[in-house]
Amino acid sequence: MIIRSNRLLSVLCALLVMVGLSVSVEAAAQTCTTNDCHADFKWSFVHEPVEEDCLSCHEQTAEQHPREGGSFQMLEQGSELCYQCHEPMGRKLTLHSPVQEGLCVDCHNPHGSNAGKNLLPVDYDLTMLCNQCHESSYLENAVVHGPAASGACTQCHDPHESNEEFLLKEPVQMICVSCHEDIVEGMKTASVIHAALKSQVVLLAMIP
Repeated sequence: MIIRSNRLLSVLCALLVMVGLSVSVEAAAQTCTTNDCHADFKWSFVHEPVEEDCLSCHEQTAEQHPREGGSFQMLEQGSELCYQCHEPMGRKLTLHSPVQEGLCVDCHNPHGSNAGKNLLPVDYDLTMLCNQCHESSYLENAVVHGPAASGACTQCHDPHESNEEFLLKEPVQMICVSCHEDIVEGMKTASVIHAALKSQVVLLAMIP
């Protein structure tokens, strides 16, 4: 009888150990991005800190989570958080206003994106994103510049900072002839050049 009781006790203990291990393994497998918590954190590209450790951006302030009032806070505010990893902006003459105000998340999703590593809500066509702030009436014109019509805003403009007006990536003449090569070739062989373009001879010499 005692032997049977000991065997039964051993079986019960083994079961408890197995259940305990199962619970501990399951608990260890739980992360911030599992279905039990942030089930919507599913993108084709995930921001590296999200993949590695949420605590690189978030600091836990209460043991219980989740709880009313929150249990985490940001380690830094605005762009100062991003600058822990990314190169700081502000070294050029003109800053895009969201960058200047530290509002990186106005354009970028800090957790992930289905549109690639830039963490934007859209891919090539940036019309929707840029027109959240910028006037879109230009799209109503009879003729719209190709990059603007297709939403390729960053083909000409730097979205963060620039030493040129209107956040252009280069002097306007250089940007234009980077696509309109036929104009460059025509100017090189023309006997008469429009006066407004005569000052661009130096720039033309820089173009391969």
